[in-house]
Amino acid sequence: MALVSSRYPYIPVQIRIFKGPEAPFEVEAFVDTGFDGAVILPLGSLPDDLEPDTHATWQLADGFELDAEAYLGQVELAGIIGVYPVIISLLGEEAIVGRRLTDSFRLILDHGMRIIVEQ
Repeated sequence: MALVSSRYPYIPVQIRIFKGPEAPFEVEAFVDTGFDGAVILPLGSLPDDLEPDTHATWQLADGFELDAEAYLGQVELAGIIGVYPVIISLLGEEAIVGRRLTDSFRLILDHGMRIIVEQ
């Protein structure tokens, strides 16, 4: 089975924070093949009173380092491609999935028109 997103370069993902809200929530995440982490969510995506599990330091392309709150959770791709445990950081203004997640499946960037995800 495959997930096909015609909203290139975004894919729909369901996210669940282990100690957060009970129900998972869905976001369209930018696929960033240059990002080594798993998932970034925009600042303000989670309740303010939710304590982070840890912190992560991310190095940007220009060498600048940022410290971000990080949470343990899981990601499911549109209900058809497995469930993956991940560390989710809060940073910036856009949901992003990176190589730590996308290396778990086959990712086809189809001529800048669509993304195909296969297990």
